[in-house]
Amino acid sequence: GIAKDYILYIGNLKPHKNVSGLINAYNMLPGNLKDNYQLVIVGKKDKNFSCFFNLVRKLRILDKVVFIDFVRDEDLPSLYSAATIFVFPSFYEGFGLPVLEAMACGVPVITSHVASLPEVVDDAANLVNPCDTKEIGMAIEKLLVDSSLRGDLVARGLTQSRNFSLDKMAKDILSLMEGLL
Repeated sequence: GIAKDYILYIGNLKPHKNVSGLINAYNMLPGNLKDNYQLVIVGKKDKNFSCFFNLVRKLRILDKVVFIDFVRDEDLPSLYSAATIFVFPSFYEGFGLPVLEAMACGVPVITSHVASLPEVVDDAANLVNPCDTKEIGMAIEKLLVDSSLRGDLVARGLTQSRNFSLDKMAKDILSLMEGLL
């Protein structure tokens, strides 16, 4: 169902992920941006799905929002890489792996300024208040229209994502163990 450029969310559909806030923020975009960019929401269609589907129907944007149920891990990089931006407006997170995956795939990220997310992204993402739908929408709009900002966030995101590589973590653990010995 993806037919044009898109804004991507990947994660579960639990309330703390703030998918409804993302949908409402998307709906606030000017008509020309909604005409040019779909919102693609990837997450297992669990008991919460009907709430989000009904919101999209109520807002009359069914033709602009694509829900994808399950994506195999090996297919995720293609989905990330083709996105124009990745938005992850969660109210709280333990780590926030999807933002790191998006940055590693060269996608500019908008995420929440709460919990672990600022530490994970450092200065490589646009941080927003997840409780402020208008702020999320304005951040999406700005990133869609400002190609220079997108390029800057892509470059910083690629650099930041390297700080979380398996090689780096292994070297850090080895260095810590050597220091203890």
